Amino acid sequence: MQKIIIPFAFLCFSLFNVFAQVKNQGGIKPPNYEFSLKTLDQFNPGNKLEDILKRYPKTQVLKAENFYKTYIKHDSYRFPIFFKVESGTVTSSFARLPTFFLHNLFHKDLITRYGKQDQYKKVDRAALYIWNDENGLKVTYKGECTITCFPSYISIQKKGTQGIDFLKEV
Repeated sequence: MQKIIIPFAFLCFSLFNVFAQVKNQGGIKPPNYEFSLKTLDQFNPGNKLEDILKRYPKTQVLKAENFYKTYIKHDSYRFPIFFKVESGTVTSSFARLPTFFLHNLFHKDLITRYGKQDQYKKVDRAALYIWNDENGLKVTYKGECTITCFPSYISIQKKGTQGIDFLKEV
């Protein structure tokens, strides 16, 4: 009797898994499936502060008058973005991305937009990617891994400008 029950239980469990996978084929999407890099474009160097303030009226001025902070919000996520402004124009930005975003999707979007990274450095379970694009922007992205891999931050600045440690400045 026991010889019949164990294979029968295994068969039932296997069928359940197959039906569950078929049912969820198009149903489960990662949390950042609606996120696009275009969301960050308005904070890229060269954009006007007044345009950002129209779209994000709750933008805060930080310690120094030229540092600002606002939040990018959606149904499934909310994260801060810091940016520096000189003469009414954004010169650099820094976004601390949600850890439930998937690194693979985010990194793929960066590669689609900027091509293969110019520099790459991996230390332990973290990797730093740097792009120098033809529009004069330096894009720095950091991804980390624990059980899954996730984006940590993205920073965009004009080439030739001194980098900013936003976490130290604000």
